Amino acid sequence: MAIADTTLCIINVSPCFYLYPDSAIAYQLRLNRNPSGYTWYLKNNPPAVQLDSKTGMLYIKASATLFRQQKMFFGHRYVVSLGVQNNRDPTEWTDTSFAVIFQDPAIARGQIIPSVAGDIFAEEGDTIRFTLGCDNGNALVQSIKLSTSVAIGNYTSIQRCDDVFMWAIPFDFIRDRDSLDLRELRLTFVSIDDLQKKDTAEINIVIRQGINYVEKNQEYRKTAEEVKKYVQSLKLTFYVLNKSLRFNKFSRALFDVSAALTALAPAVIPEQQDEAKTGSGWNVSKLLPGIGLTLIPIKESLVPVKVQERANANQVRAVAKKLEFALLQNNLIGHRDPAVLNMICNLHEELRQARMQLIEVPLMEFDEDLSIEDAESYFKNYRTHKRHRLKMD
Repeated sequence: MAIADTTLCIINVSPCFYLYPDSAIAYQLRLNRNPSGYTWYLKNNPPAVQLDSKTGMLYIKASATLFRQQKMFFGHRYVVSLGVQNNRDPTEWTDTSFAVIFQDPAIARGQIIPSVAGDIFAEEGDTIRFTLGCDNGNALVQSIKLSTSVAIGNYTSIQRCDDVFMWAIPFDFIRDRDSLDLRELRLTFVSIDDLQKKDTAEINIVIRQGINYVEKNQEYRKTAEEVKKYVQSLKLTFYVLNKSLRFNKFSRALFDVSAALTALAPAVIPEQQDEAKTGSGWNVSKLLPGIGLTLIPIKESLVPVKVQERANANQVRAVAKKLEFALLQNNLIGHRDPAVLNMICNLHEELRQARMQLIEVPLMEFDEDLSIEDAESYFKNYRTHKRHRLKMD
């Protein structure tokens, strides 16, 4: 069962009225009782506000002359007290208040003016910062609200004039599904002044894909270490291949010297002295040249020329020097080098090409029996450089 409202009250009073000069309002006030037997009254009312004490009809009209004579002012908040009383029971009465504001048609509404104009171009990782000022005039901006075309977080909210908007653009703002390496963000600021008028300011931010230098510098160091490790493996391989080639060269030279000595034996050992020493019909000086000839096929069988191994050694050395040059060319300058992405791609590509080029060459891994210091020293040795350098005719 609903409880009846027994308290006298005005049920339709408006808290504020906004008018232009020479405009008029006729507003019927109502009670929660039968209006007969009640008297209406006003307090502190300006000349433009009148009230019918019997019917409760509120009239608001201001002539432009009042404002020219400075009897009333634009933008001023006139607070009017309104009341009603029972004619038969003086103890039954109620009052309230409302405001009347007259607007100057020559003065624009309160406007918001950002400290930046046009489009803003930024990159991921940058911080957007600007001030939102106001051009109030006689209409003061009371509140400001922000809406964005894309949901964002970690920004300073703006609620009134001269507040600073600040937002740090995250590095994952541009999605993988975006067709271009940029994304637009539209900021819409809506203000409401004390005349309940709205003003809108829009700022368009064009955000390009940025570089997360902390992450990319770590990736660069990882890639550079991988290339350096591969270069060390190439130098160890070159060192082992050259040791094998040097032993092969020494063995072939030993066979060649032996064959030459046996070929020169008849000239060194006289035939008569040879026969006297042997005491037989055999002539050793005549047999030695034949022995020297037999050493040639033995040499080719036991220590053949390692043409492929020498080519592999030259190729390994060339690739190692190329990778060292790539590391030198793709060296970071400071902690915020804008070319870090290209450097990482270049090192990855150089490493990929090197592995494809040496795909059939077995590379030496790190071993306790092999010293990287010895490999480095041998690799940079002048004789090694002279032996493997390109010879021009």
